[in-house]
Parts: sequence; C-alpha cells; structure tokens
Amino acid sequence: MVIIIKFDLETVQFNVINTFIYTLIDRDIFIKTPPGYHTPGKVLKLLKVLYSLRRSPFLWQRNLTNIFEELGFKVIP
Repeated sequence: MVIIIKFDLETVQFNVINTFIYTLIDRDIFIKTPPGYHTPGKVLKLLKVLYSLRRSPFLWQRNLTNIFEELGFKVIP
C-alpha cells in the first residue's frame, strides 16, 4: 500500500469467493458424510481443500506461489 500511495498508483481489489476450491490436498483426509447424506459404513475422501481445514491457507498460498513462478515471477527472500 505504501508503494501505491508513494507513486500515486491505482489499484484494484478482488474478493475471491472460491479461494480454496481449486487447491489439491497433499495428504489423505477422510470425513464423515454430511447430515442428510448418511450412508452407513462409508466415509468421504477429500480431493481438494475446504475452508475449515487448518492447512487450507498454506496449500492455497503454495499453489499461488507456484503459479506466479511459472509466469516468471521470482520469490524475494
């Protein structure tokens, strides 16, 4: 924000509603079926992250960083 103000730049802000739904999970996570979809003796294996998972923000950030690197951006340590 300081750079934007200092150089009198314009910025756009986006509200990403489906932030995590395209990020793959890096380990096996199983959940019980939600209410109304009960199937005795069955569990569900998650393929993509959910908002309620502790690792969701980390996995999303790692995915976004990889995309930026593929586009030619470099990480500043």
